[in-house]
Amino acid sequence: MVWQEVMNTKVGEPSNSMRIDIPKDKVLPAARREDGMKYTVTGFLDPEPPSKLIDELLGRKKAK
Repeated sequence: MVWQEVMNTKVGEPSNSMRIDIPKDKVLPAARREDGMKYTVTGFLDPEPPSKLIDELLGRKKAK
């Protein structure tokens, strides 16, 4: 839940966990799924924002 919220509110990278038992109110419209559809996990649309976030959290790079 934290990852989903951070990606949608702080990083701006649409992210929606495949789990259906957690809240989706912070999920950006571009990442929302339709009930009954089958989805394939393909990764991030742009891998740079989450990579940057992970590096900052782990102290590998300074935040800009």
